[in-house]
Order: sequence, then C-alpha cells, then structure tokens
Amino acid sequence: MPSPARKRRAVSPARGLSNTEPNGEDTTVGRILAAAEMLFAEQGLSKPTLRTITERAGVNIAAINYHFGSKEELVLAVFERLSQRINSRRVAEIEALLADAAAHKKAPALSDVVACFVRVYVDPGPEENSALFAKLVLQHRVEPTPVTHAVVRTHFDPMASRFIDALALACPGTDRAILAWRYMFMIGAVIVTMTDQGGDNRLARLTGGAADAGDRSALAAELVRFLMAGMAAP
Repeated sequence: MPSPARKRRAVSPARGLSNTEPNGEDTTVGRILAAAEMLFAEQGLSKPTLRTITERAGVNIAAINYHFGSKEELVLAVFERLSQRINSRRVAEIEALLADAAAHKKAPALSDVVACFVRVYVDPGPEENSALFAKLVLQHRVEPTPVTHAVVRTHFDPMASRFIDALALACPGTDRAILAWRYMFMIGAVIVTMTDQGGDNRLARLTGGAADAGDRSALAAELVRFLMAGMAAP
C-alpha cells in the first residue's frame, strides 16, 4: 500500500503533473516548480538548496516535502514539466512540416527536418530553458532510473518516432533502421554541445575564441550542416 506521503504527492512522473493538485504558477506546486526550474537554469542542478528554492517560491520548506518528498523528486518533476512543454512544441512543428509537405505532394526537405529538431535548443521560447533541458536529458543518459525511463517513453519516444518518419520521407534511399541510428547520433551531438554553453565553453578555448558555442546563430548553422551530412551519408 502506498504511504500517505506518496498518496498526496502532486507529481507523478510520466503520468502528468496534476494528478492530485493543479500546478499553475498561482498554486503552491506551480510556484515550487517554476522557482526550481529558474534556479536550476541559473545555478545548475546541484547548487540550489531546498531552502533557496522555497525562498524563491515564497513557500515553506514543508511544502516541498509534502508535495515532492525530496530534491531528487523535484528535479524529476522539473524534467517532466520541461519535457512536456518542449516536446509539445517539437511535435507541433514537425507535424506542421509534414502536413505542409503532404499538401504540396512532396517530401519534406532534410534541412527543414533537422532544423526543426535543433530549433528548440538554439532558439528557445521564453519558457523553454533549453540548456537546463539538455542537462536533464544528459543526466538521464548517464544515470537513468525507472522514473526517467518512464518520462522518456511518455514524452520523447512518440516525438522521436515522428522525426524518424520525417527523416525517412526526406531520405527515401536510406533504410529506416539506419535513420533511427542516425537520429540517436543527432541527439548526442546536440545534447553534448548544448551542455557546454558558458563563457568558458570548450569550443571557444580550443579555437582561441574563433568559434564559440555561445553564438546561437553560428551554432545553429553548423549543427544543421553537420547533422544533414550525417543523415544524407551513403
């Protein structure tokens, strides 16, 4: 039988963020999630304490224990919240691209499919903490848990399937299984690049500043060029 604390948790990863309580930013849960997301984006995942999060949210520390149980579960809740928000945008954009291609009775351009995948990282919306999102995805790859696997199955796998569908249309001469391999390689290239965005990023060091991962325009252009070549390889 679940413990009383588990019953009242506001967040159930991979089954929605509002199972037991609304999570808009005018609620306690919403304020905690918004504050945690902001602090994780500003300071990284390890530095913010529960006290700094509650101070930013304007709630007491018991609220985090009541609704989330621990900082680790709060991180997972932020991961799911970002996954829902960002992947919803990506699904909408790839579906629009595919619909437009179908309406014109042509295959989607490979450059458009790849740019659609990259765009959310290099041109994030006001509520899309793409650098934090990349760090959370990388953390899942390095230290996966049953919960993060559930988040990926729910919020990433359906989106990934649609992108692989789009790649198959854009590269009709390449087997879909090969494109699935290349999709996974695309994730690695984007995530590793996006998690090194500081002023002292490695690319800037290696080039003496001639190239800088903080230059979003150049980053987008080079990522798309590189990924297109990989997708189109024989």
